Amino acid sequence: MGNKRQSNRQKLFPFSVFVLSSLFFPIHAAFAVSQSDAALLGQIEKEVQAESIAAPTYKQIQELVERYPDDDHIRVLLGDCLDSLGLPSQAMEQYEAAVQLGPNDPKSVAALIKAKFRRGYPDEAEKLLETARKRFPESPDLDFWTANFLFSKKNYDEAEKLYLKAIHAGTPIPGLPTALANMRLMSRQYKIAIALADQDLEIDPKLFAALEIKGLALVKLGKYDEACPLLKQSFDAHRTNQELQIAYVRCLLWKGDYVQALRPALVHLSATASEYTDPFMAKKLVSSIIGHLNEKQIKEGIAEVSKYPMFNMRSSFHFALGDLLDRRNFHALAIEQYREGLSLSPQFGRGWYRLGLDQETVLRDYDGALVSYKKAVQYCPRDTEVANHFTRLQSRITNRKEDLAWLMKDKLKLNDLLRK
Repeated sequence: MGNKRQSNRQKLFPFSVFVLSSLFFPIHAAFAVSQSDAALLGQIEKEVQAESIAAPTYKQIQELVERYPDDDHIRVLLGDCLDSLGLPSQAMEQYEAAVQLGPNDPKSVAALIKAKFRRGYPDEAEKLLETARKRFPESPDLDFWTANFLFSKKNYDEAEKLYLKAIHAGTPIPGLPTALANMRLMSRQYKIAIALADQDLEIDPKLFAALEIKGLALVKLGKYDEACPLLKQSFDAHRTNQELQIAYVRCLLWKGDYVQALRPALVHLSATASEYTDPFMAKKLVSSIIGHLNEKQIKEGIAEVSKYPMFNMRSSFHFALGDLLDRRNFHALAIEQYREGLSLSPQFGRGWYRLGLDQETVLRDYDGALVSYKKAVQYCPRDTEVANHFTRLQSRITNRKEDLAWLMKDKLKLNDLLRK
């Protein structure tokens, strides 16, 4: 993987040199588009800004590129559409082509810088940004992206200065008011944060970043009823933000909607779970919710959340969830989670141990428990708790016909089977 990324960067380097030089040597003049095509471009821009691109749009933008192959602005829009389709390499090609065609257009350069930051080429993006700002010192777009870069480096004071400079330039830039709103949220100026987010939402009511910032600010003000629908939209679009996860759970708990609260709480558990540390607070949050739910509701919530892409190969989530389900006496669900986790991480000894405990004490499947304990000992050879359980069970199985307690267990197990 490392060699592949290095190879890709080496391929891009010659073009980056060209881009840096082309910023100083203009090679393109703007091409006019027809009135009808200009209207279509305006509609496509709105869809791109809203991150809600209709299926016919992809064909329309490709047709526009064919009609105006030398228009850098159309190339940028095509790149945005390709990016939304999950085709980052193809999108990058269009951004690079846009800069070749329109090196005098700071918007094209800003689009390429944005793409490079997002796709893991921060060094190239930073060089482009530095050079572009020398050529376009008064470009609000470049001020905005420089501020974003400074913000990512936690240089908040300088970032704020550039955000304010860009916003005072008077050129509408989607996301700029929201970026400044985020800074106001960080400094606990919640009402100002809401007002700034509203500036973006007036233009694009579905701008998820603005919805998120406004929702979080409303939560801080205790306005849960207003915040909940905003946070729902944001959560459905971007589930990885941990602050958003907790805020949305709080809103749903305030409404008493434990069924819906389970989903973001489980997402938060997945985001914080680790095989090496106990996500105590996340487990406590989920546990407080499932105490209000029945087994069917919990199972449905787990099934829905497990479909989210972020849960791929997240064995630690299943082990943590199994543990708290056991503590809430949902043993059948806990066993399912241990098995799911072990299918992903079969060498996790404590997972085998917890499964073995349930097999022994809940299912009374002593042979199955012995197999699980044996694997737990294999993968946790220094864990005395695991070793003691394995030795004790192995000994009692050997002498089970002479052990009165075990004879009673077997009888109870037989009665359970007869009742079924």
